[in-house]
Amino acid sequence: MAERNSARALIGPQAIVASSHLASGCLWMLALASFAYLGWKTIRAPDAFGDLGVYLAAARDYLHGVDPYSQRHLGFTDFIYPPSALPILAPLGLLSTRTAEVVFMVTATVAAVAAVPVALAAAGLNWRSWLTPAAILVVSILEPVRNAIWIGQVNTVILLLEVLALLAACRNRWSWSGAILGISFALKPVLLPLIILPLLYRRYRAVAICVGVMAGLLLVGAATTTHWYRYFTVALPEQNLRVDAFWLQNSSLTSLVRDVHTPELLVTILRVLVAAVAGWLIWIRLRTGERSPVATIEVAILIVTATLLCAPFTYTPYAQFVIVPALPLLATRASVMRSWVAWVGIYCVGSPDIRLLGVVSPVAASLRWTLGLMLILGAFLLPVLQQFRSRDSALTAAQKQGADPGGAATQLGAPAGK
Repeated sequence: MAERNSARALIGPQAIVASSHLASGCLWMLALASFAYLGWKTIRAPDAFGDLGVYLAAARDYLHGVDPYSQRHLGFTDFIYPPSALPILAPLGLLSTRTAEVVFMVTATVAAVAAVPVALAAAGLNWRSWLTPAAILVVSILEPVRNAIWIGQVNTVILLLEVLALLAACRNRWSWSGAILGISFALKPVLLPLIILPLLYRRYRAVAICVGVMAGLLLVGAATTTHWYRYFTVALPEQNLRVDAFWLQNSSLTSLVRDVHTPELLVTILRVLVAAVAGWLIWIRLRTGERSPVATIEVAILIVTATLLCAPFTYTPYAQFVIVPALPLLATRASVMRSWVAWVGIYCVGSPDIRLLGVVSPVAASLRWTLGLMLILGAFLLPVLQQFRSRDSALTAAQKQGADPGGAATQLGAPAGK
């Protein structure tokens, strides 16, 4: 009987480990199958890789010494990336269109998959556990990620660079973080406000490295690009024209002007208020003196969320820059993101059913996306307001106790004086 009990004691942990490995393996198969299906569907679709065509044309013009900013459509320049992006995109120009589509799709998919364990490691979680395939499965169905791969955008590569920079910052490798951010800004400066992160932590060397890497790549691009200055004289000034042409795809707070006919002055006040609230929340976070990885990631999420809300123009796929770094925090008790408000916000901006809503009503889909980012910001705000409320309640109770010492004495079980 004793031998049988000891055998059961040995089999129990082995069974748990085996079932854990089995569950992890099933999650891996589901996650990779989801991405494989997306890739197969994208390759076969005739209307996919719309933006990749712009990259290919610019890369081929760059290799042949032609002005890459000369291609125009709808009255403005197609290629709007800085000259520093052209040497990075140049290898695509050496490939045929079909080969470039396959290479780009594989690269974008690998970047999206690799971003997940990096984000988990940045938050201090075990990326070798079942959390990694589970999170990859979630990322594979996120509409911002699927949309970026479908249209041929470099957003998943920017996402990987973002979480790599956060990982380096969380491990106190700020110089590496600055260098990675510099590469990201040189390719696509969509996350340029993240340069505030090392400034807030007084890592000025990281800021200098970031600016140096970005400037160095810009000089290389300018030295090898014909009419490179047209990025500053043509592409950037024409951004207002692009906002007017693609206003239906805009989901920042400025979209409220046309979507629900909100007065422009009121929207401007709302943008200033959102920026001020985000800055206040960051100040509160830094004032506590907490320098944990979770706190660093939360500050970065606040910066990116406020940027997407307050920018003049924001594409919905940019939500992945908030969702993927925030996913590990949803399972972290030390984070304020572990709340139903954050879950609802991420659902609003990342759930695949938003595409169906966009078919029925593009305005409703845009409003839902904007509301989702506001809820994510609210997930940071609610604990602060609750803390102030509890502090005020405690202060009021203390003042009443001081004003009525007899009543306080009675509560303590002592006889009240006459």
